[in-house]
Amino acid sequence: MTQEQFMGSWKNIKAPLKGKWDNFTDEDLLQIDGNMVRFNEVLDFRYAEQKEAVMTWTNRHYCHISGNYAGYDYPAKVEGNLPPNE
Repeated sequence: MTQEQFMGSWKNIKAPLKGKWDNFTDEDLLQIDGNMVRFNEVLDFRYAEQKEAVMTWTNRHYCHISGNYAGYDYPAKVEGNLPPNE
């Protein structure tokens, strides 16, 4: 996903992102505000060891909302990163 795509879809990504990956704070989301560089910085801080899984989920969520989600199951479920009720 490009910076332009990330910025344009941020409003549709941020709530599901926080719902799926609960280490994100409201402050993190405000600071990211559609900026992919800042998003990567927050990922390094909050999800250093799971960064790739969060990025994969984010890219797949973007593909899902943009209609380009052929070839994989959505939502992306990564073992060990599921919310407690899944």
